[in-house]
Amino acid sequence: MSKDKPSCLLVLDANILIKDFWWKSETFNYLQDRMFLLHALVIPEISLEESKEHLIRRAQDLKVRMDEKPESDRLLGQYRNLYNRSYYSTESPEELGDRYEKYIIERLNSFNGFIANNAQVNMEDILKRSIKRIKPFNKGDKGFRDTILWLSVIELVKKYQKVSFVSENINDFADKSSFSLHVELEKELQEHLPEHVNFFYFKSLDAFSAQMDKDKSAGAKAFGKALMMGGYKKFELISWLTDNLVEKFSESSIDDFDGVQWAGLPYWAEAPRLIDVEELIGIETYREKFISEDVVEFYIDIALVGLFACMILTDNWKGIVFHNQVEMISATDYWTNVNIRSIGAFVIKLTFDIKSEEVLSFYGVPLESDFEKALEAIEIMIED
Repeated sequence: MSKDKPSCLLVLDANILIKDFWWKSETFNYLQDRMFLLHALVIPEISLEESKEHLIRRAQDLKVRMDEKPESDRLLGQYRNLYNRSYYSTESPEELGDRYEKYIIERLNSFNGFIANNAQVNMEDILKRSIKRIKPFNKGDKGFRDTILWLSVIELVKKYQKVSFVSENINDFADKSSFSLHVELEKELQEHLPEHVNFFYFKSLDAFSAQMDKDKSAGAKAFGKALMMGGYKKFELISWLTDNLVEKFSESSIDDFDGVQWAGLPYWAEAPRLIDVEELIGIETYREKFISEDVVEFYIDIALVGLFACMILTDNWKGIVFHNQVEMISATDYWTNVNIRSIGAFVIKLTFDIKSEEVLSFYGVPLESDFEKALEAIEIMIED
């Protein structure tokens, strides 16, 4: 994805990462398949460090238990899940932590995300917050890490238009009755919230997904934007169209474009058929929507330069086709077969499976030029 400055951020607390270190849950997969609903994924530095250390501690504890019971299938299963490996290795817990950190950074890069630096705070201010029990500090005087996290989130709010913060720590961040942001934090946030900036707190990724993608339109829009920005995962739309248009049109009910009005393709060139795509010069996707859980349909307007195989009655092609468009000529008694280099425009509808990353169906029709309307416009210009 593009590295342009994002407008929407999704900020994750460590407890979200610890719950699913390797992003294998249904919710994480749902959001990854939908490019996190056009949000850049952000993990505060303190959250990454906490989740990494938590993983290392669990690995150290597991290693001790496996040393005691090396033949335990149950412990081997835990090892596979914790280490994200299908086999036992000599990797140490510390090496696992480093691999995990690298994995998280790679995942962030895939979704235009980043690690957010910890807020630079004055320890006297932190001490005052602790003494006054200002949230996220609580009555037990716990909350140092959460305070650093919260102040780091505020720094993000100052720089970006829309920030969604997800943390399962409802005791310190939320109003337990409504699961909305705690009133003290909401008041502090308003002091820093710029005009036209939105902030949302969610107690889980499921809650974020349910709110931001109620009718799946956000996920569909994210899919379309990914296509326009280069591709969806390994599926590159421009490559697929270049490689498949000729075959798909030859298989469709429209196997030639006889009578189609295109600027650049002579009217008297009979039964033109697309035989080669030289260059796609314009693509626009729109009307994306999910028609099932994993299948999205969308439309594409495309413009291309290609070769069209045509037939011209009699051999006088020179009076019909502009000379520098002709690539090949083959004359018979009554017809001249001519390959013409020309432009074409189409409207195409595809359905696509985001799991298998495969095109399921193809429908396409020519998008014609309106010559009569253009001529009328010229006459109006002359009269004026």
